[in-house]
Amino acid sequence: MNLVNTDFDTGRPAAYGEYKLADETYADLLKRLEKRRFLNVPPDLRQDIKTFYARAALPKKVQKRLAALDRAGAAVRPFRLAQFAIGVS
Repeated sequence: MNLVNTDFDTGRPAAYGEYKLADETYADLLKRLEKRRFLNVPPDLRQDIKTFYARAALPKKVQKRLAALDRAGAAVRPFRLAQFAIGVS
């Protein structure tokens, strides 16, 4: 299932600068992910964050966090459930 991240007030895709509460929520999410060193961020969430911020002039803090998110993503290997299964080889 593919759900588009839509701003239901405007009917347009959610984007930085469109809605203050969404801006604050994404900023909080980035801070929380940064505290975890962007470990285990699913690729779909990573792409959603990048898409949200794609069309805007961003504050320096956000630019730095997005760069760190990209660097962390480059180091992530594809998730394999078998790696975490107990007793399954």
